[in-house]
Amino acid sequence: MTDRAKVLIIDDSPNEIRILMEVLRDEFAVLGATSGEQAMALLQKSRPDLVLLDAVMEPMDGYELCARIQSLVPGLPVIFVSVNARTEEILKGYDAGGQDYVTKPIEPDLLRKRVRFCLQQARELAQLQSEKQEVSSMAMAALGSAADIGIVLNFVREGIKLGSQALLVHKITRTLADYGLAGLAQVRSGDQFWNASTNGQVGALEAEVLRRSRFMDRRLFAQGKRLIINYDFVTLLIKNHPSDNPKRAGELCDYLTILGENANDLIQKIRDDLSVSEQRVCLVLDALRDSQNALAGIQAFQKQYKSDSMLLMNQLSLEVEEEFVRLDLTEQQEQAISAIIQRKLNEALEMAQGGLQLDEQLQRVTDSLGELTRSF
Repeated sequence: MTDRAKVLIIDDSPNEIRILMEVLRDEFAVLGATSGEQAMALLQKSRPDLVLLDAVMEPMDGYELCARIQSLVPGLPVIFVSVNARTEEILKGYDAGGQDYVTKPIEPDLLRKRVRFCLQQARELAQLQSEKQEVSSMAMAALGSAADIGIVLNFVREGIKLGSQALLVHKITRTLADYGLAGLAQVRSGDQFWNASTNGQVGALEAEVLRRSRFMDRRLFAQGKRLIINYDFVTLLIKNHPSDNPKRAGELCDYLTILGENANDLIQKIRDDLSVSEQRVCLVLDALRDSQNALAGIQAFQKQYKSDSMLLMNQLSLEVEEEFVRLDLTEQQEQAISAIIQRKLNEALEMAQGGLQLDEQLQRVTDSLGELTRSF
């Protein structure tokens, strides 16, 4: 039966080989070799599941041959068969790479049991190694996925702090480079657009490809190593998509789709923030213009008030002089009244002088507001 375990018997005595074959042939597929050279040649052609090896052979003894077998097929189970049951011989067999040691004369049931046990151990060890390899591969894949996800999360975490499309498009290309990709990105807002490349330069032809890509009717377009991912406000163009590695290509396509979608949302956020900022600027400008108009009105009132006040003081002086003549006051009385009037006029002039300083301050404030409104 082809599914039976294959056992290679190595002994320099053909008679011993026939005995062992008779013991094992009903349960196992059995091969024989009468020398180390013949055994090594068989191992090159047909890989057995277990080796029964005579410890005492010439010219190459079993211990040396076992070491050679282990170097050719590491882990291949070897059971030594020998008439020598001394402890030092058994230890020598284990040191050479043997898994078990059976002494002659052979007890058939015991030999079959030992062979079964060694084969079971070998199968279990192979299974453990396979599972270990699988777990290791899964762990490495998980670490790789965590690193890839970390790149996208880092983009979102840093991208949300950016306040302009120009900064965002360069952040996108740096993220592409973090994935080991070469490519370009374009972000758009209204009729404006911003291009960037992983190598720092965007050629005229590449810019034209980006321009046309925005009108594609598909979210994804792949051709060879070229991959285009398109959203309302962002387009990614990858030059070296690993199409020859479908697994990695699929993973990167997923991560790049997430990148494009988040970039599109960030661009919308920037657009909204800029719109709010523009509204705030308009409100500030309206407030500045209202303040400028109010100050201009205060200035006009202040000037008119000062002009009217000076006119009243002049009229007061003329009327008082006329009254002096009509009242027939003494010179001393006239002087006393004139002194009072002059003192009050002086106080009024001092107040008017303070008003001139206020006029200058109002003029400076008005001029500054005018400069602010003209700068927008």
